Amino acid sequence: MSLTHTVHPIYEVTFLWVDPVLSLVGFVMAFAVPEMLIEGWVPKTIPNPATPSGFPVLPNPRVTHHPEYNVMIHELGGFFFTMMLVFGVLLRHTRDPFVWQLIIGCVCFIDFIVLGSTAVQYRGQGRLHPAAWRWEDWFSVSVTAYVGFLRLAYMLGFGVGEKEKMS
Repeated sequence: MSLTHTVHPIYEVTFLWVDPVLSLVGFVMAFAVPEMLIEGWVPKTIPNPATPSGFPVLPNPRVTHHPEYNVMIHELGGFFFTMMLVFGVLLRHTRDPFVWQLIIGCVCFIDFIVLGSTAVQYRGQGRLHPAAWRWEDWFSVSVTAYVGFLRLAYMLGFGVGEKEKMS
């Protein structure tokens, strides 16, 4: 006998549809256009420290794509592929609350690590204030924060039905 549970539709849409699509995009980017991933972390231009407004922006000397980085980027691509299968196949196959909580909890932990690392990276680049963000930064932080807080809400039991025995 196994357990099952019901979840709010916002969780189903996000975990079973949005997460696999975002993971697929990350997987493709890691192997087809790794430069886009690098530029997402290290922008091509940086604010000008000599002016209060940060303009005109300066070229960023750290944005070089070295082939030695490919091993890390390909590992990230493998992670995205795994997450695509976990969200797109495994969670659709089971409603076992233990499986859902384990997966959602682990990925929630990753989301908050990503947000913290992003803040550290932006501070080091002089871009911690949202006024200095590019559209890519807004998208990345917004999506990660959205899914992270949604996963946290799931883990806290908001919108999660009672566990029921299945025969």
